[in-house]
Amino acid sequence: MCLQQNMTSIAQEFRYFGLIGYNYGNTSIQNTSVLFQTQTVHVWGFGIIGVQETCSSYAELINMSISVRFSSSSGGYVGSVCGAPQGQNFSIQNTNVNDSIINSGASQVGGLCGYQYSQTNMTIYNSTILKSNISGSGNVGGLIGYCQSQTVYLINLKIMFVRLSASSTVGIVSGQNGGVYYFTGSLSSSNYINDVLQKDCSVLSNYWSVAGC
Repeated sequence: MCLQQNMTSIAQEFRYFGLIGYNYGNTSIQNTSVLFQTQTVHVWGFGIIGVQETCSSYAELINMSISVRFSSSSGGYVGSVCGAPQGQNFSIQNTNVNDSIINSGASQVGGLCGYQYSQTNMTIYNSTILKSNISGSGNVGGLIGYCQSQTVYLINLKIMFVRLSASSTVGIVSGQNGGVYYFTGSLSSSNYINDVLQKDCSVLSNYWSVAGC
């Protein structure tokens, strides 16, 4: 896929909303520039791919440029790339999220992905989230809102000038991991982080799961 897509919508309720709302099979989206502008009362699963189904062996996004203006008072599973990756493998490469505003009244909100399921192997490589504001009620992360999986590879990433806010569980990399391990506090041995730059980021919350920016 090679396109430049502007999407603007105002609605009461969305379920599985994105360039691909509900991804049932294997998907590769490449060389794509997208501007999302969405205002809704309720949403479950928002992103370039709203939800990746469990039967999907892989979904990959390569060479993407994304900017999001998202507002919702309820729902959840919100990210600029994928609301809820549930398949076997999900990969983000050479992707830039810039000048985005994600304002959700619900939880599981991330700069890239909202909620990563336990069976999903996640790789985020050579990507940047820059000058963005991300807020939700809880489990808010600069990259992933809630990371349930024990297999995550974060390689050569930049999280710069990002503002995060939530009433609970918020972090520069991930709001929470597995409900037990904070993502940058007690990583499981199968998680891998290499060359992740955090610069000039801020967190506003009653509870902060990451020590330092």
